[in-house]
Amino acid sequence: MPQSNLTNHHVEDRFVFATELPSGVTQPFLIDVISNTLSEIDWTPAGKVSVAFVDEHKSKSINREFSGNDYPTDVLSFDYSDDAHKVTHSVEQEYSGEILICTTIAIKQAEQYGVDVKSEIALLLIHGILHLSGLDHQNSSQKTSFERQQSVILKSLNLKHHPMPW
Repeated sequence: MPQSNLTNHHVEDRFVFATELPSGVTQPFLIDVISNTLSEIDWTPAGKVSVAFVDEHKSKSINREFSGNDYPTDVLSFDYSDDAHKVTHSVEQEYSGEILICTTIAIKQAEQYGVDVKSEIALLLIHGILHLSGLDHQNSSQKTSFERQQSVILKSLNLKHHPMPW
């Protein structure tokens, strides 16, 4: 695995947890997930990234407003290089992106796929970071690469992985 450009201390300065964390999920755990992800993809965000855990109502509302999809979703990511996507922060220049994870959907998916909630939360956080770094999964080749990246990172953290329900 490549060496991380950011120490855990610097990751803590760069990634801001904007809401209360889900039960059983700690900030040091999330910092490890973020550090391993940034190291694996050799990427550093230009500014701070907000990470928020939301309920299904909030997820649905934001998904409808910004993606035109009238349903809640497991994870949303917003690249603030496009000012139209500033969701929970006003025009604060220090933020370069945001990741929203729907806790209740993460819990349901963990049960559905037979993984623990921490592994599912980690998968969704990794997924959001990959999107912020510019990676996507619009075609078959991109999906394969995206899935491989997620799997490698989760395995490096000794966490369970399941294929995404594209």
